Amino acid sequence: MGDDAHITMAYARNLALDGQWGLIPGEMANSATSPLNVVLITLGTAITRQPAVAVGLVLMASLAAAAVWSSQLARALGISRALPFVSVALLVTSPLLVSTIGLETFLGVCLLVGLVRYGAEGHSVAAGVVAGLLVLTRPDYAVLAMVVTVVLTGLRQRLIRTTAVALAVAAPWHVFSWLVLGSAVPDTFVFKTLENNWYGATLANAAPTYAELFPAAPQFLAVLPAAVGALCLVGWGVAALIGHHTTAGSVAAAFGLAGVGHFAALAILEVPPYLWYYGPVLAGLTLCGAVTGAAAVRLTVSRTATATAAAVTASAAAVTAAAVALLVSGPVPWREPPLIGNFATAAEYAAVGRGVREVVPAGVPVSSPGEIGGIAFHCDCRILNKFSTRALTAEPIAARVADAGPVMRRLLKWNYMHLPPAGLAPVTQWRLEFRADPADRGPSDVRWWPATMGWHEPGQVVLVHNPVL
Repeated sequence: MGDDAHITMAYARNLALDGQWGLIPGEMANSATSPLNVVLITLGTAITRQPAVAVGLVLMASLAAAAVWSSQLARALGISRALPFVSVALLVTSPLLVSTIGLETFLGVCLLVGLVRYGAEGHSVAAGVVAGLLVLTRPDYAVLAMVVTVVLTGLRQRLIRTTAVALAVAAPWHVFSWLVLGSAVPDTFVFKTLENNWYGATLANAAPTYAELFPAAPQFLAVLPAAVGALCLVGWGVAALIGHHTTAGSVAAAFGLAGVGHFAALAILEVPPYLWYYGPVLAGLTLCGAVTGAAAVRLTVSRTATATAAAVTASAAAVTAAAVALLVSGPVPWREPPLIGNFATAAEYAAVGRGVREVVPAGVPVSSPGEIGGIAFHCDCRILNKFSTRALTAEPIAARVADAGPVMRRLLKWNYMHLPPAGLAPVTQWRLEFRADPADRGPSDVRWWPATMGWHEPGQVVLVHNPVL
């Protein structure tokens, strides 16, 4: 799993074993983007005592729910009963989605299936519950819920009821977070929007950058089903314009437009191109294509949709073949996720975490090298950065408020009005740093570990000790 997945697992372990909402022992934080994902993994951790096993249980439960909901959706629409098989197969063979395991992406995508399933039949209360769970999965997933509610007539006509139920589900946590944790939304909103871009690359224009960093095969496999789904979305739009409106078309459009709407919202915020931010748009368009193919197979919709059936079928065959080829082309299990931008593998960060625990006295703080999840999870000690220590969030929060426009500045100040004083940042004699040169050594270096992710040249993570005189 990627490094951010280890942040989620650390939160879940601390909550399950110590009743603490935070990344490192003894310090409350609010950097878990998905409270629902943390709580679900916490339940699994409380039962198994193994957060990684709990991640697997949540993943299987999410996919099982998606299969059930898409099966019910197929029955309601009168389309091919192959829909759940095709949908789940396309989702679990996506290199990008697979790279987000441990994060909330699969959970959110599966809840999107549930929302569309209930929305297609106008079940506003059930749809409102699922919409509320989507917001608890990630605050920005509210965009998915809003788009689906607008597109599907059964929900649009019951907008007030659906919204009220969604608020009843999501609001208690956000009020608690506002009053107790000091922010109604996770601090990651500030962190990610403050970063703005990576050397000029934002979510909207990062494709050329990633094309250079990662192998072509997993990128092609991730994009192909979504590209077919985009064509299907255009086809449904043309069909609607010429008067061939169908329920299946609305459902397919709801999936596709929800993903596109989410991508557009994040693009407007100019967030950095974190790979999992592409999950909803790729999954939404993929599901649009799956519904189109299932409808076309049954010949229950317009000829415009029927004409896309061959493309969808070819896409599914190509995805399956590419997935098998990708699986057998290298050593199994994979050393790293197919598409991830971490600086070290999970195994390497685990070695760093265990090494720090052996060298640094218990309770002594250590500054992180930037990425913190895997090191903090395996060290179970005081690894410090803005994700783990509230004293280090004051500066980025103040910077984000200063950078905001008048409306956003007022919202941010209201959001943080209950934030307790941060206090002084801990003084650290120990720090971890990433170095691009694997042979670079200094007099204060204590330990070092390799950092060998496929997208960059081999480097190292170094533990440095600078005693305070």
